[in-house]
Amino acid sequence: MLRLVVIVRAVVGAPVVARVVPLGRSGLLVSFLALGLFAVVVRGAGAHPSRVQVERTVRFVDATPVPMTYPLPPPDQRPPGWIAIEKVSNGCGGGGASTEPGLQNWLGDSAIFGSLNPFEPKFRVNFREACNLHDAAYSGAYVWDSINNKFTDFRGMTRKEADDKLQRDMDKLCEARIPARWTTAVENCKAGVGHWIIVRVIGIFIYRARIDLTGKWENPNPGWPLCDTGVGLWTITQTGRTVIADWQHGTSGGSYGHFEGVFVTGDLLGDDRVTGTFTVTDGKGGPKVSAGPMTWTVTSGDKFDFNGGAAGGTMARTTQGVHSLFAFHRCRLPRTKPVGTSTQPTAPTQTGALRLTITLQGATETRDLKTNAPTPAVGSPGATAHLQSGQSYGGTVTLTGVLPAGYSVYVEFQGRVWAVLGPTGGDFSGITETKGFGAANDVGAFACKTGASKGDALPSACLAEGADIAVYWNP
Repeated sequence: MLRLVVIVRAVVGAPVVARVVPLGRSGLLVSFLALGLFAVVVRGAGAHPSRVQVERTVRFVDATPVPMTYPLPPPDQRPPGWIAIEKVSNGCGGGGASTEPGLQNWLGDSAIFGSLNPFEPKFRVNFREACNLHDAAYSGAYVWDSINNKFTDFRGMTRKEADDKLQRDMDKLCEARIPARWTTAVENCKAGVGHWIIVRVIGIFIYRARIDLTGKWENPNPGWPLCDTGVGLWTITQTGRTVIADWQHGTSGGSYGHFEGVFVTGDLLGDDRVTGTFTVTDGKGGPKVSAGPMTWTVTSGDKFDFNGGAAGGTMARTTQGVHSLFAFHRCRLPRTKPVGTSTQPTAPTQTGALRLTITLQGATETRDLKTNAPTPAVGSPGATAHLQSGQSYGGTVTLTGVLPAGYSVYVEFQGRVWAVLGPTGGDFSGITETKGFGAANDVGAFACKTGASKGDALPSACLAEGADIAVYWNP
């Protein structure tokens, strides 16, 4: 964030003063607003505005009786979630961290203080660190407080508290730079004509609201290869800077994803990050399937991008608790045995029709096992069922024609054989997802080589791709 340092003095009858005014990204407009308001405050204090001028070079003593700032601790003593202060601040204007042109670039970070006695020295005081901390406070960042010798987390600090801290920090810098025996210079340095009022008025435009990611999140456009990580609703809990996320991993229903990370506040909206690690287990608390680092880029309070060991994607906050957008998107895993591969057996040559039809809660699809043509088309409304998670459903598979010897009808669900119906088809039951599951998957009927049991992978030799019902689960 940019700031404007207003360094002024009344030509007659007033002490030298210097105060820092925070600036928004709007540049000169806010700069002149600050100067105008400062002139009004000075007028109210009894000084004529035409007698206020920018401080020019004077004789001064550059004395530092106590350390101005404390050094940053070594890496092993830096807490999770902290950020280097130069990434969220640019001092009081000008200096190496300032990149925008404007009035602040020639006003600088420091000012000179003394008394009206020409025989007493003047002292230059640099307020850059106080301004840096005020920048960090307005962003809500976690930084090293070099004035107070500690790490300070500004996430929970209000705007008024940040402004009050700026005044206290500036006072400490006055005391550190000016020896106590020069009481008038110290008092003038701390006086701050109009400073607090200006900071309060201008600061309302640049203080950042704190982001809390707690809630339900969804992938607004699920599609392969994001089916695994982004197909299910994410439940996110944020406590301070600690962020925890859980989700149903993949379309099979048996795997769970878990993420733990820390929220790192940047300078502006879009600069925030959440860094941590994810794990995928076979069932809640089950054996670990995969794990690795993951980083989220928080673009707003309602959207973030993620990437890591798994494919990345975008998650959006949902306030309705359901996958409102899943009515338009289906995350369907690709079949591992498509028509035309070496594992696909030759279609039967006997005459007559050979079709497999699956029906589930009013949805129906038929697959021609000779031509592989589906009726209706895959994913069409007639072949789609909307079911409630936590409840159990059943359906029927019928066969038109006669299967070749050695083939059986199977029902596949959650990536495994769900039921073995024999060579003529039949009924199946128990199609369910855990309460709260809010993604989409498939229930399919296949004609494959006999020999597989419930819970096994589907046999490698199947006729056509099978008849599928797309299931959208309401959490």
